[in-house]
Amino acid sequence: MKNETCAWISYASENLISAKMLLERNLLNPCLQNVQQSVEKYLKAFLEELQMLQNILTGYIENALAQAEYDKLEDGTFSGRIPSCKGVIAFGKTLRECENELQSTFEDWIFVGLKLGHTIPILAGYDLNKEPSYESMATV
Repeated sequence: MKNETCAWISYASENLISAKMLLERNLLNPCLQNVQQSVEKYLKAFLEELQMLQNILTGYIENALAQAEYDKLEDGTFSGRIPSCKGVIAFGKTLRECENELQSTFEDWIFVGLKLGHTIPILAGYDLNKEPSYESMATV
């Protein structure tokens, strides 16, 4: 977990503790304000982690596409493949269409592979096979 994520979770926990104390004193409006602040901070923490995952996936896809190989076929159409990713191949009437189709095919290949538990090749240090690690809320 990123340090910034941990900080947001810590702030959110503080708001929840405050909300509990306010509730015990029957101070409902400030209690609700602290609950609202806590939810917003937990959401911010979630979005931080989501952004990190998105950056990893984007980097992986960009790296793989940079390795793509394209060929012009006899009929004037194009084929494209990513050599390090077995089975990722696409075709298009133009090079641009082939590039777009290859990216779409590759993205589907990643998601299906992860869903089925296949090992995805590590590219430029991007390892999509790692299980995300999360700390217990009690440790934060």
